[in-house]
Amino acid sequence: MSIYTLNHAALPVEIERLEWNHHNLLVPVMGNHLLPPDILAELQAASTTSSSSAATTRPPAVADIGTGTGVWLVDLAAHLPADARLYADALQPFAPALHGQYDLVHVRLLVLALRAGDWAPLAANLLTLLRPGGWLVWEEVDLQHFQAVAVASDPPKAGTEQPPPGPSAASTTAGTNGTSTSTSTSTAVSPPSASTSTPSLAATTIDTMVQFNHSRTEKPSPYPVGLDAVLAAAGFADARQHAFKVADHWDDPALRKATQFAFVTIVGSYLRGMAAAGGFRDIQTADDAAQRTAAVQAELDAGGTRVDYWLWRTTGRKSL
Repeated sequence: MSIYTLNHAALPVEIERLEWNHHNLLVPVMGNHLLPPDILAELQAASTTSSSSAATTRPPAVADIGTGTGVWLVDLAAHLPADARLYADALQPFAPALHGQYDLVHVRLLVLALRAGDWAPLAANLLTLLRPGGWLVWEEVDLQHFQAVAVASDPPKAGTEQPPPGPSAASTTAGTNGTSTSTSTSTAVSPPSASTSTPSLAATTIDTMVQFNHSRTEKPSPYPVGLDAVLAAAGFADARQHAFKVADHWDDPALRKATQFAFVTIVGSYLRGMAAAGGFRDIQTADDAAQRTAAVQAELDAGGTRVDYWLWRTTGRKSL
């Protein structure tokens, strides 16, 4: 049985949500890079093999896993040679004919569809798709760092405060033993101090969503935090990950509004799925879901609460 719940709105609404989030949230928060620049440069150069007569250039092949509407793949095509081969929705099981066929495999936002025991087998399965030297780029949001923060004033500038609980380094790389070690330390933006009074409606809603997810995944999963170690254990080389924090962009009004809007659309879709699955806590019907979503929207619009969450980009390559 699928545990995924972000698919209970009308199809046009879900398509609009996914594509809006891509253009206005995911890409901007991750520095307006569809890929890490070094990986994109490798793809643009394409792979060259030497034959007995002359050097021939092979167009890069890209697979997009959990593709949604395919919007990431469409955007990437503009940056690659015209003869690049692009494939979408190559979710498991992967046919033997696909093994060793791709220079890049891209995965995005499977966290709500995976149980704790699914991550390692999926990582090993993804490795089979790659050619030697090919890259995996896996982008997720983690549930541990979703939080609603009461604010009384503008947030402090980056670099002037202590990082929030969680990984102390924004960028890590997996060691040869599969453990994560720090490779660079960047000061995280710590949200303004939260009120010790009654939790905000947004905070209560986040807790309800996280606990509902845990109830369906059998046990909580730490991933994507530490996913680089999973890739290393599966046989990937150069496994590393970087966290992109929404709170780092709170001083950008347009992007702050975009991250807030994206959160509300996720709440609406997720709570509808929760009701459709039989209900949880005080979300039992579609009307409950709609009323809660509207109330969360109103609370955020009032300006006293902001939402922070972290996007993780984990990369690794198949050894040559």
